[in-house]
Amino acid sequence: MSKALARKDSSAFNLPNGSVALEELSYGAQLCIWSIRQWVSSVNLGRCVGCDLHKTYQELACVPAIIRLHEFMNLLGDLATRQIDVRNQREQDLSYDEWTMLRLIALAGHGDRPRYMRHLARGLIHPSRVDQLCALARAYCDALTTANLSLSGWPELKLVTKQD
Repeated sequence: MSKALARKDSSAFNLPNGSVALEELSYGAQLCIWSIRQWVSSVNLGRCVGCDLHKTYQELACVPAIIRLHEFMNLLGDLATRQIDVRNQREQDLSYDEWTMLRLIALAGHGDRPRYMRHLARGLIHPSRVDQLCALARAYCDALTTANLSLSGWPELKLVTKQD
C-alpha cells in the first residue's frame, strides 16, 4: 500500500473548524466513509479488499461499486501529494480528508460545480490526474445511486469570516 493512505486512530492535522459526525450523514454517505476506511484497513492487513466489502455491497445490490471504489482509492494512494488521513472504523468523526473525499464523490455524482470538484481533488492528488480522480469519483457515486443510495443530506461546514 502507498504510504500516502494512512490509517489513523485520530489526527492532529488537517482538521476543519468543527467536526462532522458519522451519525449526521445519510446512509449512503455513511457507507462511503465506512468503505473508504475498510479499504485502507484491508490493504494494510494484506487482505482482499473486494472480499471484505462484498457482503455489505451484495446486500445493497451494488457490488459493481466495489470496483469503482477500488479504482478511486488506488489512484489516490498512488498519486496523493501528501499523506491522506483515513481514520479507523471506531472513530465517530470524519477527518478533513474523509470529508473532502465524501464531498468530491457526491459532487462528481451530481455533476454540479465542476470547478469546485477539481479544487477538492487538487487538495488530494497530483494536478495532472485531477480529472481522472473526478471521473472515478463519479463512477463510484453512480454505482451507489443505481442502488438508491444517496450521498446528499449531510451538514455543511460553515464559512466563518475573521473578525477584526
